[in-house]
Amino acid sequence: MLRHWWYLPKPKAASDTRYRPPAVPGIVLASLLPAGLFFVVAIACAGERQYLKKNELFCVDSGSLCVRASLYYDVNPRLLSLRGRVQKANGPGLLRFRLSGRNDLGHPRYTTLEVRLRGRYGEIIDSRMLPDAPDVNRWTLDRSDFLPD
Repeated sequence: MLRHWWYLPKPKAASDTRYRPPAVPGIVLASLLPAGLFFVVAIACAGERQYLKKNELFCVDSGSLCVRASLYYDVNPRLLSLRGRVQKANGPGLLRFRLSGRNDLGHPRYTTLEVRLRGRYGEIIDSRMLPDAPDVNRWTLDRSDFLPD
């Protein structure tokens, strides 16, 4: 009968060799190395998140629409995101952000993030887009507009 180490009694004397900690199998060590290497590479390759606005209250068109939101750009998946809530709105419409950036050669690039709103207080905004210019790593917010329906 195969007996495991946790079934063995505690040692009675220092010379008692029946109680030994288990040996770590080679397969466990062999699987930890690639897993650790994958974790280090994943951390190193993860791009930064650049916040253009971070949980800020901003109003457009002289207060016709106020939104508390975060506008950010994830560099590695190249994803531009807007997440927040409507604080004040006069009705439904189109919220539009114009963003600009430059590539490594210095050429200007522009993109527009548009979000259709119902215009209700507390409405959740969760919008994502891939910009047309994948070679830009840093975007800046030029202006924001609200076009009521």
